[in-house]
Amino acid sequence: MMFRPPLSTQAGGAFPNDYNKYVVTGMSYQKGVIAVVRGRAATIPPLGPNSYPNLKSDQELRYWSMCNYDHIFPFPVVEQSGQPSCAADDQTNLDADGYYTYVVAAPNDIPANAKTDKTVTILPWGKTQIEKALIFRNMLPAKNFSMTTQTANDQCTDQTKYPTIEQSAACTANLMGPYYPQSTYCQKTVYEQGGWQACFQSPARVSKN
Repeated sequence: MMFRPPLSTQAGGAFPNDYNKYVVTGMSYQKGVIAVVRGRAATIPPLGPNSYPNLKSDQELRYWSMCNYDHIFPFPVVEQSGQPSCAADDQTNLDADGYYTYVVAAPNDIPANAKTDKTVTILPWGKTQIEKALIFRNMLPAKNFSMTTQTANDQCTDQTKYPTIEQSAACTANLMGPYYPQSTYCQKTVYEQGGWQACFQSPARVSKN
């Protein structure tokens, strides 16, 4: 699993506009295997009636989110038992260091310790027979904040320089630094034994049918 800017042929570039840019990774289901994504959360303006119309000096993005889509036209957001597989910045749990951890899993594959961990955000996998596109969105970064999907889309999409997914993903990870969404497949049992840390030490291999 490697996040990188989408090609223009992928859902029109994954719905970009002047305010939002995205990085994406594909996912294939295998029983007993989950997806784990971890990265540093960008700071955002406060919400509610007193929210600021413009970013203050200590705020990096206007908005960010992680969403799971069916990779089939018209590319709908996954829903499972009425729950959308999408988490906005204010719906995402963070740890004491300001990092998010997403677990994307089918109901029977969710690790017990992920369910009880208040620093973890669980996203539904949805229909397991359909390929997925997990998309990380950044909106309106501060002028002095460049570790963003916007920068990755500006600099990592030239297919003459980065002809492969691996090369585009490496460029993206380098530019986004700690804000890059590191991702891996993981056996449910591995997560239950050692949490997300064990998943990145022993990533699962998923074969495509």
